[in-house]
Amino acid sequence: MESYIKYLKLTFLTIFSFIFNFASFATPAGTIRDSFEIVRRKPANMTITENNDIYIYDYRNGTLKADLESKIWKSVNDEISFSEINTQTYPIEKKTNTLQFQDSLYGNIIYEYTKGNDSWLLTNLGYLCKLSGKIITAYKMRAERPIQLNAKEKDTLYNSMTYYNGIYYYARYNSIYCKDGNSGNWYRYLDSDKDLNYVWKDHNGVYMCDENFDKYQINQEIDSIKPYVENLANLKDKQISKLIIERGTIGCEDGYTDGFKIVYKLKNKHFIVDEKTIYGEGNILKEMPRKITKSSTENLLLYSYKAMCGIIDTIPFELTDKDVKKIKDEIDSKLEPFKESQNELFLFSEDFSFINEDEDFIYIIKINDLRNLSAKLDTIKITKDILNTILTDPNLNYYTTEQRYRIVKLIMNDGSWLKFENKAYCPNYLCCPWTTLYNGNPFIVKSLAVGKCIDDMTKGKLLAGYNEKEYALGRIIIHLLGTEQKIEN
Repeated sequence: MESYIKYLKLTFLTIFSFIFNFASFATPAGTIRDSFEIVRRKPANMTITENNDIYIYDYRNGTLKADLESKIWKSVNDEISFSEINTQTYPIEKKTNTLQFQDSLYGNIIYEYTKGNDSWLLTNLGYLCKLSGKIITAYKMRAERPIQLNAKEKDTLYNSMTYYNGIYYYARYNSIYCKDGNSGNWYRYLDSDKDLNYVWKDHNGVYMCDENFDKYQINQEIDSIKPYVENLANLKDKQISKLIIERGTIGCEDGYTDGFKIVYKLKNKHFIVDEKTIYGEGNILKEMPRKITKSSTENLLLYSYKAMCGIIDTIPFELTDKDVKKIKDEIDSKLEPFKESQNELFLFSEDFSFINEDEDFIYIIKINDLRNLSAKLDTIKITKDILNTILTDPNLNYYTTEQRYRIVKLIMNDGSWLKFENKAYCPNYLCCPWTTLYNGNPFIVKSLAVGKCIDDMTKGKLLAGYNEKEYALGRIIIHLLGTEQKIEN
């Protein structure tokens, strides 16, 4: 009898231990959807064979075939290429049904293939849907392999992952993934209808931001996402104690090159270089100022606060008649040899001083586009608002093998921080817009005043090449062309 009681006690303790250990992960585990990846990014191609087999080519997983019974995208034999499969398909026919899919619960269409009277749709929420007339048959498809994220603990220092209450939260595409801090297994936790770019935390919980910089908070009580509006009221009154400035290049192997880092500490009314904290080498490091006025950092904080609150506050930028005439004369001079030509000939941007593009790229400009631009410049009327919009639009051209970054970070007396960063390979004028992170909370700051303040603080060295009026004029002209194409030089 005694041994039986001991057995019961042992059994009870084992069950209790299991429940307790599981409970430590119970908050996000309540509605974990899957431990397998969902194929929802736009594939390179999608096709249906004469046998009605559905294939996609996904850049991460290769060629996949849909098993609708198990709802799994299965990897095909490595010896079979997608191009071979694609030769056995019916041609894509006219799309007729997809308008009926608008406002669907299955997400937004990222790829579609129409065969006969049926349309097959792949959505950003991972659904493969067959649309026949007004009937939708939806399959929530997953990949054959479990979720594999390359996230490491060091990623908590960046934007993609945070650690809160014993659990890692990771944003990728339009999902939040999580794992127990003691586990190596990732699970898909929550889905969004938009791509998620940032994850951060404070003492109240975990937050995220989508591609439009709309903010959300994870509601862990019911495992959902709710809108979040930040309170910035006390930001403008913060006292700055330290200033950090960085510049460099992130290579394709995550190696840092051509970089420097300088820390300035407040002494009286200036921020003075802490010589012990200097990292890097090169002429730019020697040319950086050894002291920066306290008032300039306070201006930067104020300009940023206004921009983060949506207050339009920017420096004037005048496009004078003299500026316009100089550009028009240069264009007309280049067009003179082609005035009788009606051919779609091309000129390259290296022939035009006003397009100060990065040397690794050149613009191809059509003759007729230049003629139209020259005509526009005769009567051009660009308001200050339009100029501000052009000069603070994000430049989405990124180099394939490396990414340049510029960072300015303000650290406050209370330990909070405000970081300005620009990682565009070919940035806009004054590197605007800046992504500004307030204790991890991201904002897109479209303010020339912020860029000008950073340029003045660093004596024109940090933003060299992107702080001259000629460069701004080039951005304006490229915007007015509207039909530029970019190729690698």
